Amino acid sequence: MADMPPLPDPDDPRFAGHWAAAAEGRLAVSRCAACAAWRWPPRSLCPACGAETVAWMPLPGTGTLYSWTVVHRAALPGFVGHVPYAVAIVALDDAPVRHLGRVVGASPDALRIGMPMIVDFEIEGGISLPVWRPASQRD
Repeated sequence: MADMPPLPDPDDPRFAGHWAAAAEGRLAVSRCAACAAWRWPPRSLCPACGAETVAWMPLPGTGTLYSWTVVHRAALPGFVGHVPYAVAIVALDDAPVRHLGRVVGASPDALRIGMPMIVDFEIEGGISLPVWRPASQRD
């Protein structure tokens, strides 16, 4: 069996709602249940009011390419089969947050700041991982 990249812990209580939504093919980010401040990336306490309660907000999974980097050399053996690959920061359309993920469906040379992006999901090691693709390349 080939080495696999490190995978997130879907049972981590800070991210559990995100991974549960991803398992259903949906994107969800956290928001404070007390004051409605966005909490992405998830935190144990709300940075605005200090509350511990969280709500998971489903989003349509669209946004614009804010920035990206291209990885040419695998840092760990599990990534050897993926290089070169682009990692994008996507500004979400329906929340004032940015989401990080690998780009699929386009070569790094084709990426442009402001490009419309859409979330997709790939299964790796039994976990559904959000990835981003140019909206024009959606299958």
